Amino acid sequence: MLRITKVAESGVGVTLKVEGQVAADWVAELEAECRRWQAQRRQVRLDFENVTWIDRDGLRRLRVLCREAVDVVNCPALMRELLDGATVD
Repeated sequence: MLRITKVAESGVGVTLKVEGQVAADWVAELEAECRRWQAQRRQVRLDFENVTWIDRDGLRRLRVLCREAVDVVNCPALMRELLDGATVD
């Protein structure tokens, strides 16, 4: 299960608190939420403090989002390493 909550919004950006597992069908939900805010020309920040798991598809899609100016903050160290560069096949 995944919960996405808007915790802050300004004219230029939005912070979304992400809780649970970024896995399976929930990956597409998170990506769609980011895209929705990007379509409004908002900088998206994802607070991953309470994310407990990311599957391979989640890592792949998050890497793409990060290259497109989505920021991930409060990310556990292992998840950060995986997002920042370790290959996931």
